[in-house]
Amino acid sequence: ADVLAGKAEVGRRVLLVDLPGHGRSSEPPAFDVTALGVSLREALDAVLEPGERAVVLGNSLGGAAAIRYALSSPDRVGALVLTSPAGAPLNDEEQAEIRAVFALRSREDARRFLARLVHAPPWYFRAIEASLVDQLGRPFIQSFLHAVRPEDFFSPEELATLKPPVTLHVGMQR
Repeated sequence: ADVLAGKAEVGRRVLLVDLPGHGRSSEPPAFDVTALGVSLREALDAVLEPGERAVVLGNSLGGAAAIRYALSSPDRVGALVLTSPAGAPLNDEEQAEIRAVFALRSREDARRFLARLVHAPPWYFRAIEASLVDQLGRPFIQSFLHAVRPEDFFSPEELATLKPPVTLHVGMQR
């Protein structure tokens, strides 16, 4: 919400969509990349007026869902703003590394995880370490990470078909 503060001043409205298993949404019965794209399409199509186009922002897995939405509904997307979107092709070794990064077992693991995400994590991040271990350790999150398949990744050819303008923000690991 902090990222979107003030955005309503430059647009007609701002909609925050919690994807299944994210934010305050319920835990989904099935959780995969395709389901995320479908969920975003259903949510946006339910509120967009005929012919209305949205500027779709997505971070990480939400970025992959935003890309899926833009590929499946190009007439509904005026622009994409993506922050470190998921979906880049990974080999088996890279996928194993991602799974290991998300396999938090202790507060120390959570501290290392947060340090990878934020160059200088603020002191109050210590307060969320235990809940982060719990959140990322949920069975449906871990099963999602182990169920990702090569066909879930975006190919350069597929990305080249994106119609709306794209703003891409990518963080670099130190």
